[in-house]
Amino acid sequence: VSNGKVYSSTNSGDTFTALNAGLGTRYINSLEINEIGIKLYGSTGGWGALDYLIDTIPPPRPVMTKPLSVPQLKKSIGLAWTSSDVPGGVGSHQVRYRKAHYDSGFGNKKVWKTGIVRRRATFPGAPGNTYCFSVRTKDLGGLLSLWSRERCGGLPVDDRALARSGAWSSQRGPGRYLGTFSTSTQQGASLSLAGARVKRIGIVVTTCPRCGTVNVMLGARTLKT
Repeated sequence: VSNGKVYSSTNSGDTFTALNAGLGTRYINSLEINEIGIKLYGSTGGWGALDYLIDTIPPPRPVMTKPLSVPQLKKSIGLAWTSSDVPGGVGSHQVRYRKAHYDSGFGNKKVWKTGIVRRRATFPGAPGNTYCFSVRTKDLGGLLSLWSRERCGGLPVDDRALARSGAWSSQRGPGRYLGTFSTSTQQGASLSLAGARVKRIGIVVTTCPRCGTVNVMLGARTLKT
C-alpha cells in the first residue's frame, strides 16, 4: 500500500499495477530500500522514481537470550537479545523490567531504557532482588514490535544481611561476592533470612576437602544437605 494505492505484481514480479488509482501498469527496473519503505524506479512512459511502497509492518517480536537463570555474582546483570526488521531495518530497542525483593512480590513493569542501538545492555541491580526483563524493537520508520517474552535473573543477598546464630567471622577477599564472606567452625552455627518469599533457593559457598557440610532449610524443613 502506498499513498492509498494498492499494488500487485505480475510477470515474475517485475510489473506492478496500481489497482485503484487508474494509472495503468508501472514497469519496475530497480528498487531502493530505506527506513520509509521500498522506493520503486521504473516507467509509466518515462523512466524515473515512481512511488514508495510504505513499510507498515511492525518488526517481529525480539527474543531475549540473557540474563542467565542462575544468580549473577556481581553488582550488575548482563542483558542480551536478538532482533530483526525487513525492509526498514532495526533502529533501536526499549527495555523494561519488573522487580521483586526477596521478601515481597513483583511490582509493576517499568521502562528502563529507550534508544538502545546495540543488542545488549548492563543493568545495575541490587543484592536480594529478582528482575524480569523484556525488550521491543523500534524500526527506522518508527514502528514498534510486540514486547518479547520475559527472562529473569537475580542477585543474591549479601552475607552481611543474614542474621547469625553461633560463632561467625566476617572476612574480605578478592573474587568473593561483593568482596565479603562469612566463616564458622562451630557445629550448628546458622545464618538465616527472615521473611523470605521463595520458589527456589540457592547459596553461594566455597568448598574444600576439609570443610564441613551445610544444611539448607526452609523454616523447620530441611531441603538439602
